[in-house]
Amino acid sequence: MITKAKLSYVTICIGILSLIFCGELFSQFSWGFYGGVSSTNLAGDGIGMAVYRPGVGWNAGIIAVFPVTDDVAFSVRPGIIFNSLRVQTADTLQLKFKTKLEYRDSVKLNLNSINLPVLVRVTTDNKKFQFTSGIELAYLYSARWNNGSEKINVRSQMDNFNISLVFGVGYIIPIKSTRLTLDVLYTQGIRNISASSADQSVLPRIKTKGFRLNILWTCPLQKTSLGQK
Repeated sequence: MITKAKLSYVTICIGILSLIFCGELFSQFSWGFYGGVSSTNLAGDGIGMAVYRPGVGWNAGIIAVFPVTDDVAFSVRPGIIFNSLRVQTADTLQLKFKTKLEYRDSVKLNLNSINLPVLVRVTTDNKKFQFTSGIELAYLYSARWNNGSEKINVRSQMDNFNISLVFGVGYIIPIKSTRLTLDVLYTQGIRNISASSADQSVLPRIKTKGFRLNILWTCPLQKTSLGQK
């Protein structure tokens, strides 16, 4: 069933892409690819005494950059992300003078999504560093619990869509007319991604957060010097 929330996300995506590909900036843009590692974790209500532990995954996609001025650009980075994190359970251990939690069993949670970061990039005067911020829309297409002996599909217990705030820094390495960028991003989800129908004892209110370390390669559509139209 198509809900109003889903229609809103689709409308936002269509609007963003329309502004990009129908605007005057289309003839000035740079394109490229990116890929790297990601670390994702959950924040919010715990499951009993269990805790969330970050895991390592990977992400990759394409990038389009549309310059606004010599130092400011608008970029879109559609891609895919394969995340893996752990939910670790705990036992109460009674010591002589205090009570201690002892963490033991853990269950792996794999969250795979299609993401659309929409970012504003500001480059320093020396063209060596860049700062980025913006929002990211994500569509969850796979979610599985993995306890080692069995895999359980829990996608129905989670919301299909997520919105995150994005902040990042990068170091730029010019290579002739192209540029290689080492990029670090922090993402903070702002929506509860547990479905409204989910059992709160199994999957309470949670949000995503994480870091990504990427390598970006971009090339101008036209042979222009970096930072110029």
